[in-house]
Order: sequence, then C-alpha cells, then structure tokens
Amino acid sequence: MNTAIHPAADWKPYHNRLRFRQSDLEKIPANAYGVYGLWFGRRCLYVGQAKKQPIAARLSQHWKGTHNQALAAWVKAKGGELTVSYFVAERRSVIDDLEKMYIRQFQPLTNKTLK
Repeated sequence: MNTAIHPAADWKPYHNRLRFRQSDLEKIPANAYGVYGLWFGRRCLYVGQAKKQPIAARLSQHWKGTHNQALAAWVKAKGGELTVSYFVAERRSVIDDLEKMYIRQFQPLTNKTLK
C-alpha cells in the first residue's frame, strides 16, 4: 500500500460496507468524497472515484444507470445483492491516485485495464 498517497490509505473491502440499494446509499455522509468499490460477495466488480460530487451521489448514478455496460449488467442481474464499500479521502487531490492504486489492488472485473 502506498501510504505516501494518503497516510490512512489502508482501505479494505469491508470498510464502510453497505448494501447497494438507494435507501442504504443515503447512509453515506453527504460531504464524503473519495473512492468506492462495488462488490458481489468477495469479488470486486468496480472501483470508482467521487471527486467532483459526493460518494453517495456518484453511487446513486450507478444505481440508476451506468455508462459501463459490464457493470450495468451486474447491477441489473444482482442489484440489491451487491454491496458497496468506500474510503473517504482527506484531500480531493489524492483521489485519482487512490483510485488507480485500488484498481491495481482489487483487480475489479468491470474496470478498464490500466496501462
């Protein structure tokens, strides 16, 4: 883990974990910005970032319809069986690096491959 990016960047799939339902997304603090993961069981489906809008708002967009066709298929098929976990960044300036780091760590099924 690259703690130079963020000193508390030890995010795990079970940290801040909720069911991926609109009603549960409302439990995420309104001013939380950072990175999030969508999970089916212990398998990471997607890692994303919320830098321009709060995490709950970004996840709500995924719930309503995502541009990522592979993720959209998972949401349509499994919906409320999915879970979400998130990590609140202390500074928005580190969110891009955190997202890249966690994509490499969790190897999500529906993210584009990093080069």
